[in-house]
Amino acid sequence: RGSNRYGRVARLTDRLFDRMKQLQQPGFHPKWKDVVLNAQVPGLARFRAADEWLAREDTRATQSASSGPVAMSPVDARLYQEFLQ
Repeated sequence: RGSNRYGRVARLTDRLFDRMKQLQQPGFHPKWKDVVLNAQVPGLARFRAADEWLAREDTRATQSASSGPVAMSPVDARLYQEFLQ
């Protein structure tokens, strides 16, 4: 984890993941639209830096989604919490 190689691959991962939405736009190969960053692949362990990026994005998305007042019924709130889990 503390090696130079790990750091380089972690930076590549961050930059690639940060630009995924751009790669999925018209003008890039259509297969980019098939990429799901948080997909689980049985038998493979995700690179730690990728997990960390996904956790940061999840936190940002949750914060931005909860930044304004939202009126939800108790049932909707429960369903939303189940979705987040």
